[in-house]
Amino acid sequence: MLPMEKPTVICITPVKNESWILERFLRATSLWADHIIVADQQSTDDSRAIASSFDKVRVIDNTGDRYDEFHRSRLLIDAARTYPAPRLIIALDADEFFTPNVQQSEAWNAMLSSVPGTLFKFRWANIDRSMTRYWLSGSTPFAAMDDGSTLQGGPIHGYRIPYSSGAREATLNDIVVMHMQYTDWKRMRSKHRWYQCWEKIHSREKSAVSIFRQYHHMFSIRADQYVPLPQWWIEEYDKLGVRLKDQAQEEYFWWDREVLGFMEQNGAHYFSKQAIWDVDWCGIARHFGVQSPERFSDPRSLFEKTLHGWLFYTQPHASGRAIVFGDKVIRSLIH
Repeated sequence: MLPMEKPTVICITPVKNESWILERFLRATSLWADHIIVADQQSTDDSRAIASSFDKVRVIDNTGDRYDEFHRSRLLIDAARTYPAPRLIIALDADEFFTPNVQQSEAWNAMLSSVPGTLFKFRWANIDRSMTRYWLSGSTPFAAMDDGSTLQGGPIHGYRIPYSSGAREATLNDIVVMHMQYTDWKRMRSKHRWYQCWEKIHSREKSAVSIFRQYHHMFSIRADQYVPLPQWWIEEYDKLGVRLKDQAQEEYFWWDREVLGFMEQNGAHYFSKQAIWDVDWCGIARHFGVQSPERFSDPRSLFEKTLHGWLFYTQPHASGRAIVFGDKVIRSLIH
């Protein structure tokens, strides 16, 4: 029996204003990928210049003005399919890194010899801001040996890679995806405020309570769910010239400006039930030079502030039956 032809390993990554971490991501990913396709969605920082400086990177344009994960994933997949088969397509965001044992892993070598149509899952390790511990979010599909399947999903939180119904699945346990989003807590909180506003506008069926619970999940992690971070994850990357701990802290983010845009279009009061009022939007508006910054003052009633306080207080116990019942009561009051 003839050995299977070695597949082309292609990493596909959507980017919008990711200069805070993109150079480190591309250094790490270049260690194992044959090609890296970056779909840049009109970045206003140095993301495009950073991506263009790497030999393995091909930058394509995502000209869409709206947030649409399905559209950007399809752009990336179509670009990946311009390379000859067999193709192993791996979908990572710029804040996601394989652990540095990736090329020494037996599971990795087995993945390279898998049959087309196989879907691969990896454990997703959310690195805490202290960078001394993490919590797991289960196994997530990040890769597939491409068989030409059609991409499924919608504009938000869908699959990143195409797969067919009844696809063969495999979970790689010795390689972990290091999710760096939570290492910059302020940046993460800005992104999640944006998510809440996007959901309010586009997901009319979702209640304010369910939106709150979804985008404050990081406050639900119990102490016994944290796992000590193996320091070799950091140290091995240091040896390879990828310094994961070197992060520049920013004060304002592009999501902040977009949230102000949402408020300009809909009015601040439209978002009074969303828990986004833990920052000074008037001050943020002044920073971005938006006229009449007083328009963005906190519009919440005392009742809404109290409910947000209750939701924050109960978030660590949000999966409990009593809290779920309480959520139902609140939804009946504010939906």
